[in-house]
Amino acid sequence: MNTKSFFIGCVALLMAGLTAQSCKAKEEAKSEETDGQSLLVVERQQTQFYVGDEWKHDLTFIVDVPIAGSQVLKDSVNAFLNEQLYRFMESQVGQYDDEGKYTKTKSFDEVRTGDSGKLLKHYLGIYQPYMEKQVDWTFTFSITILAQTDNFVTYGVFHYRCGAMCSDEMSCYTFSKKDGHRLRDIISKEDLTKYFAGHKEIEEKYKEDDEGEERNVDLAQFWDSDRIALLEDQVLYAVNGMASHYTCETFDYKDILPYLSKEAQAFVNERGDKAHFPLKEWFMGQQLGQVVSDAGDTIYIAEREFGYEIINDCEPNFSHFNDTELLTYICKNGQYIPYEGFKSGDKSMSAVLLDTPDDGMYLEESKALASGEGQGKIHSFDKDKRELQVRYLTGETSGDNPETKLRIYRFDGKQFVDTGKDVQ
Repeated sequence: MNTKSFFIGCVALLMAGLTAQSCKAKEEAKSEETDGQSLLVVERQQTQFYVGDEWKHDLTFIVDVPIAGSQVLKDSVNAFLNEQLYRFMESQVGQYDDEGKYTKTKSFDEVRTGDSGKLLKHYLGIYQPYMEKQVDWTFTFSITILAQTDNFVTYGVFHYRCGAMCSDEMSCYTFSKKDGHRLRDIISKEDLTKYFAGHKEIEEKYKEDDEGEERNVDLAQFWDSDRIALLEDQVLYAVNGMASHYTCETFDYKDILPYLSKEAQAFVNERGDKAHFPLKEWFMGQQLGQVVSDAGDTIYIAEREFGYEIINDCEPNFSHFNDTELLTYICKNGQYIPYEGFKSGDKSMSAVLLDTPDDGMYLEESKALASGEGQGKIHSFDKDKRELQVRYLTGETSGDNPETKLRIYRFDGKQFVDTGKDVQ
């Protein structure tokens, strides 16, 4: 074989190899997507603290932060979370000067962060000292994921405030899983007006105000691009401005689809089956802490509250009326996998479920709820002792409420083992 032929043969082999590698990479990417890598997995970060001297006011923050999924979507959502947190923090502590000009405490470039694992802690480290001096009211600020399908995720932003009077508001945002962009043109105000014209029964519900007085209602007047979002089977419309509390309307796709923008229609038609993304596969709850096993695995401990739906009447659920699950998992190749971290008797399990009685259960509130610092709403983790305090129902009642106790589970290097002892 001459030199020229040998060179051509080498190039051909190289190109074939590159093609094979390219095909292999595409197949692996496709395989990863079908194996659940298209899931946006979120972890809930939350904190509660108190402000005020004579009267104590609780301030609560809840944020669902991406911990796994496509990088472009995680980047987009993390940018959104930074923007929302910054805007809210500044709205609470910014000042007006003598001339009435609004002055921000910090610039966005000063405070935004790429460390999503400590996102809420980062912002509170900057703004909590200002709030402790300036805020004299109660509020809850929540940014939580509302829906996830094959091709989009939707977040809801909730703000509840109670001072001289109480009020709340909501906004909602849908993001493309493909490239992370936000769907801004879901339905125009004009097309929403046309939809209401053919569905008079929707506005009929608002014909009377809280005092029973009749009023003319034009729900479309409250339209804004951040008041409309896509859910698994419906369009969500957050109505702010009619009164001091927001209301939600949801419209089935079979009715409203013709009124949506072309882009929104395409997203609805390609959303897939909502059974593809069960809540338990992508909502990891609030992390209480981590422990390293004797085998070198990092075991995550989390507390997860969930009901039958992720949202109930489009309102965030901050009560203890849902079942609560204490779970352990590990992370392998970017996927979060259940880990049988609990042992009681001969039984090993990856989660312990606290069933809430139908009539509700009132549990003692913690004075400080902080993600990753061991204290959940119901269970807790002592990282120094490597012990879990797991709340359970005793079967007895205390007054009119079911009685609960905290059982101690101690880590033996592999699992948290039920000691049979309760916290005294």
